[in-house]
Amino acid sequence: MSKSKKPDINEMLLKAHKLEVKQAIDLAARTKTSLVVYENGKIKLVKPKFKYVRVPVKSSKKQTSTPRSSKKKK
Repeated sequence: MSKSKKPDINEMLLKAHKLEVKQAIDLAARTKTSLVVYENGKIKLVKPKFKYVRVPVKSSKKQTSTPRSSKKKK
């Protein structure tokens, strides 16, 4: 019988926490709001040090209009 390695719940929680922190910073940067943080017994508002800029995506294919077949009216 081979023993399967069980995932460590503490590692999973730590990874999830780090991911949530990154998502919170990203959301705060996009919405230009401050994060509310509890540190050293005090509540602080922290502004993210990131700037969110929207950049248009250029498509790799040229968009061409397809000619439609027109039905002639009689």
